[in-house]
Amino acid sequence: MTLKQLEAFYWAATCINFAVAAQRVHLSVSSLSKRIGELENSLNVQLFDRSGRNAKLTERGEQLLPRVREFLRASVQLQQSVGQHLGLQGRCRLGMGELSALTWLPDLVRKAAELHPALEIEPCVDIGQVLEQRIDDGELDCVVIAGYASRNHLATEIVGDGQFVWVASRELIERAGADHPRLLIGNQTLVSLPDGAGSTRILDQWLSEQRVSVNRRLTCNNWGAVVGMFVAGTGFGFMPTRWAQELEARAALQILARDETLAPLTYAAQWRRDDSRLLISELREMIKFCFHLTAPRALT
Repeated sequence: MTLKQLEAFYWAATCINFAVAAQRVHLSVSSLSKRIGELENSLNVQLFDRSGRNAKLTERGEQLLPRVREFLRASVQLQQSVGQHLGLQGRCRLGMGELSALTWLPDLVRKAAELHPALEIEPCVDIGQVLEQRIDDGELDCVVIAGYASRNHLATEIVGDGQFVWVASRELIERAGADHPRLLIGNQTLVSLPDGAGSTRILDQWLSEQRVSVNRRLTCNNWGAVVGMFVAGTGFGFMPTRWAQELEARAALQILARDETLAPLTYAAQWRRDDSRLLISELREMIKFCFHLTAPRALT
């Protein structure tokens, strides 16, 4: 029985399938299966039932899993105590929404390269619902999305808040003869990200508080395109405050309803509670240091 065999068993037991588990330990599926088979032979027990499409833990495998989890946690703690000065190594799969990718992600990648040259960050950009499912399935190491974890076995830590304001082009305001979102929503197109995006929570809360409904709505899953439609006068909506301020200074947009603030959006890191690697705690600290929602350099 070896540490590598136990790692192979742990990830196979906690990921959605052997293919994902093999990626986590940088092996082919056949090599992963071989290590698990070697572990089963050394213990003289069957840990997985392979009769179905996806292998499932046997009763003995279920009994072994918490013991292996504790053993690997102790192994990580030992490595941290004697080898932390070496820096983080390997690959980290980090999930986030598009707004995060446009704003603080480049700073995080640069910071990680400075502190941990041997660490490779692999970003994955999607909406929050998808990212939460992917970390639950074991495909990602950590995600940063709006709101808190909705699954008990995922841990959450706040990394920052986002402030948003209503905006529209001057052309749209002149065409509508109004400059307040409550008045615009009746006859102008509301442009927003689709349901499932974190920012949709702001919209839902505002609509509930104002007791209004949307007559015309255009959804797009790309923040750059959404803001571009604001500037073009296609419709109105809301966007990060500091980004809006920069565009207003260039007369590209006008901030609406300055006396009516939208609810802030809390962003949090999520990771699996049983993942005790130094990578996760160090990554969270770097994210908190780099987090911001200022205007993307390429889109101002």
